[in-house]
Amino acid sequence: MIKSICKRCEKEFLIYKCRISQKRGKYCSRRCYALDQKGHAPSGFYIKGEAPWNKGKKREYSLPTQHKIGSITIRKDANGKKRRWIKIGHPSKWIQYSHYIFRKHTRINTFNKIIHHLDKNPLNDTFKNLQIVSRSDHMKLHLNKERKLCK
Repeated sequence: MIKSICKRCEKEFLIYKCRISQKRGKYCSRRCYALDQKGHAPSGFYIKGEAPWNKGKKREYSLPTQHKIGSITIRKDANGKKRRWIKIGHPSKWIQYSHYIFRKHTRINTFNKIIHHLDKNPLNDTFKNLQIVSRSDHMKLHLNKERKLCK
């Protein structure tokens, strides 16, 4: 390693000989290189002693692609069936739309319960099509139907 002087800040730093033969090693850091070439520090760099850009802000900034509260999307669940999901809070609080509709109409907590679609269409989330059942009862509903099909 040899000593070299930074072209921007004139600070002395150590560098490998091969870097000089590659016509590199003129700057002590990427920050000095960016300041010299572009006139500003590269984005993503935090300079010691300076305040971060988002200090004091509480999620006031919003990306154009960020979902707003109340937005509804269609996703596949673990079994590959399409279901509607609704965003109910920040930063990323989503629940199934069928649970949201059932809670809205009945005020019953659907945690640890299954919302069964009577017409077997998981995208039809009208209140008349929804029925709340326990996990064991839901299994019995579907097992009886599968047994009838196998006979």
